[in-house]
This record gives sequence, structure tokens and C-alpha cells, in this order.
Amino acid sequence: WSKTSEAVDVKKDLKKAVSRLNWVGIFGDDFPASERGSLEQLLSSFAPAFYAYPIYLPFTQLYKALQFRPKIDELLRGEIKRRASIKDSKTRVDMFQSLLNDRDSGLMTHQEFLNNVLTIIFGSSDSTASFLTLIVNAAGIVPDAIPRLRRETSGDLKNLLELNKIDRASLEYTTAFVKEVIRLAGGARTVRRSVIKDIAIKEGSKRYTIPAGTDVVFSLKATAVLDFEDATKFRPERYMNGNTDDRLPQYCPFGVGYHRCPGMFLARFISIVFVCCLARYDVSVEEPLSLDAGLSDTRRSLRVRLLKPTI
Repeated sequence: WSKTSEAVDVKKDLKKAVSRLNWVGIFGDDFPASERGSLEQLLSSFAPAFYAYPIYLPFTQLYKALQFRPKIDELLRGEIKRRASIKDSKTRVDMFQSLLNDRDSGLMTHQEFLNNVLTIIFGSSDSTASFLTLIVNAAGIVPDAIPRLRRETSGDLKNLLELNKIDRASLEYTTAFVKEVIRLAGGARTVRRSVIKDIAIKEGSKRYTIPAGTDVVFSLKATAVLDFEDATKFRPERYMNGNTDDRLPQYCPFGVGYHRCPGMFLARFISIVFVCCLARYDVSVEEPLSLDAGLSDTRRSLRVRLLKPTI
């Protein structure tokens, strides 16, 4: 980005970069090159089915894209077979193996395993790229953000970002900046959960009971934006100087419970790494988004120029 004088389409570029990074996190770095090309092509053809509204009519994108699902499943079964021939494959730390171990332990069926792999492939790339796009947007429009970030991240980048050596104290504002962007982005607008036992709720003088078997829909976005002091304001300080608003139950941009985002910690780390690189430049945003923009708001193009620091 810094090598061109023209504005770049942030989300478009980030999605490509994040997809390459996530591939390693999901499959490791030894996925056969020939099969990877075939799988990536099939995934590209299947993508409309993942994002489509579920109407199963012959002329819809969903109906047309679903024809690629059996071929994808076949390639993934081939990867399972390949791993079975590798010594100590169960100790691998990539996401595919983690889900495969859960399947083999009886925690999910084979079909659920395949569905989870596809969900991570598509969901992780889009949501992480959206978070990073909102980070760029905030860096360009929050007063004094870049100078404060730059003061913390001006050291040797290689040492600063080594996974086991991240000094949270020295990156206090950087970490808080990322947390606040993520809070206001809010994750999914709606999440559904099934109640497994009766739940009693008291609100003032009124009492309610949500019976077991009820499907409950709530908004992560509304929870993140409404249930904080000065909730609509961009205030990284709410996580600094001993403040721990990120430990409140309403801070849940990645979801809650067993079904929260499995890539939560990786997404946070990628975001911190990204900010440390971004702070090397001044950021000029054309037609910025609002600071409380959600993930879906990044569907429109956000064009940005990176400039050499003026000081």
C-alpha cells in the first residue's frame, strides 16, 4: 500500500492476505500443492452457497453452488486419509486437526466436522478482514491515534511481535485500541441459542421464565454498543490503567459459551501485529465509516492512502 500514490481498496486487499494466512492456520503448511489448487477453486465456486439466503430453487445461486459440495467433501476426505498415514498427526496444532480429533472423540459427526471446516474457512477470512478494515478506518479518523500507536510500536518490529514475547504493558494503548475497535464492530448482529433448562429472569418488579426448548435470539452488536458507559464513544482507555471493561460479560464480540469464535485469540493477535505495522505510516481515509460501524458495513469500499510520517 505504501508504494502507491493511489488509494487502495482496504477490504479487498485484506481479504486476500487474510485468506492466505488463515489457510496455514487451518491446514498447516504441508497441504499438497496440487490438491490445494483444486480445493481453492472449488471453494471459490461454492462460496455463493455459503453466503446465500437458503432458497433451494434451480435458478438460485445456492442451488447452483451446492453441486460443488460433494467434490469439496471428497478432497477433505483425502486430506484425512493423508494425515492418517503421518506419524503423530493427532498432535498437530492446526484447526483442521483439532476438529478432526473432536470428531474421532465422538464430539461431532463426520458431517458436522465437514460443516465446521467450511464455516471456519469462509467465516474467518471475511470476519478478520472486516475487523482489520475497521482498524484502518479508526486509525485514520481517531485524533492522535497514530502518534500514540507509533510511540508504543516504534521498536524493532521482529522482536516486538514475536509471539511468546509480546509485552502487553508496553503495548497497552495498542491492545486497548484493538479491543475498542472490536467492541464497536460488535461481531454478529444476531446469534441464536437454544435454552436447555428453564431460566428465571428478574427485571425490576417483574419476573419472567424462559422455558427449556425455547430458541433465543440476541444481538452481539447491540450488547456491545448499548451496555457500556459512554457506549457509543471510542474510548480505548476503558481497558487501560487497571480498567477491565473487556472482562465484563457484555464484552462478547466473538460470541459466548462453547460456540464462540474458535479463532478469537488468533484474530486478536493478527490485529495487534497489523496495527504495529500500520502505525509506521500516516493513514488518510477517503469517505470514512463511522466509529461504531459493524462488520457488515465494510461491504462498501473503504479506500485509504498510506503516507510517510510527516514528523
